[in-house]
Amino acid sequence: MKKIIAVLGPTASGKSSLAVKLAKNFQGEIINCDSRAFYKEMAIGTAKPIADDCKIPKDLNQFKKLGPIISNQVVHWLIDFESIKNPISAGEYQKLAQNTASLVSKRGKIPFLVGGSGLYARVFLENYQIPKIAPDLKLRNKLEKLSTKKLAQKLKILSPPLFKKIDLKNRRRLIRSIEILQKSNQKFFKSDSPNFAYLKLGIKIDSQKLNEIINQRTFKMIENGWIQEVEKLHKKNFHKTQIFKSTIGYPEILAYLKNKISKKEMIRQIQIKTRQFAKRQRTWFRKEKNLIWIENYDQAKEKIKNFLN
Repeated sequence: MKKIIAVLGPTASGKSSLAVKLAKNFQGEIINCDSRAFYKEMAIGTAKPIADDCKIPKDLNQFKKLGPIISNQVVHWLIDFESIKNPISAGEYQKLAQNTASLVSKRGKIPFLVGGSGLYARVFLENYQIPKIAPDLKLRNKLEKLSTKKLAQKLKILSPPLFKKIDLKNRRRLIRSIEILQKSNQKFFKSDSPNFAYLKLGIKIDSQKLNEIINQRTFKMIENGWIQEVEKLHKKNFHKTQIFKSTIGYPEILAYLKNKISKKEMIRQIQIKTRQFAKRQRTWFRKEKNLIWIENYDQAKEKIKNFLN
């Protein structure tokens, strides 16, 4: 069976830089598992990999739909391949990641799944079978009127197991889950036969240290032009999209641009919400089965050596 290595962890934990170093050592290519790095219009606020100043090789050009870029001399996949007007669901990501991982393996490389979107990683690695249900706009509009708390209560009634696994503060996922369950009368279930043998590594980092990194990173992103990025999106009416509204930092910066809050309050809100998000990610990954916690490169390298052998 083909093998894949997952490097998972909360935002700002250093998983991307660690994965690049590991990919270089093990002849690997990185498959993005950050649900916001898919979108072309969002760059600074998503902390996505920055493409090297070089042309994409001809052998990758034919796979443009899978978003290949070269960053830090490593091929990254599923970056900047879609517009924020077209959200990628977990089910759609599953197909994309499976196709990409198979392609990477055929290229004679080791696929590294890297990111902090726990649900997307689980759906792909565990090969969840998700009912194919078309969007029901009438039902969605009805659900949108409910509070996040009421949506969570509704999901708990429909599927207690899913209620325990899902991010209960992510309205988009709550609504989509309720939609699938109501329209299909099916439960989400896991396949007994994943398509890849996998090794799941989790970045272990002290919460206080992570919070400090998040605080400093917020200032750096502002300095790098995050406000200007949001201003451009606003001018093009992208601020009306669900992805914009649900991505930390973008609504807060827009509120600042509209003089609804001060710059100091904007930064404070972004830092708080990012720290809260990282906490939810840590909670999610602590519940992950078969996840091995590592603290540094040497530990990760040893685990991967044993897995590949």
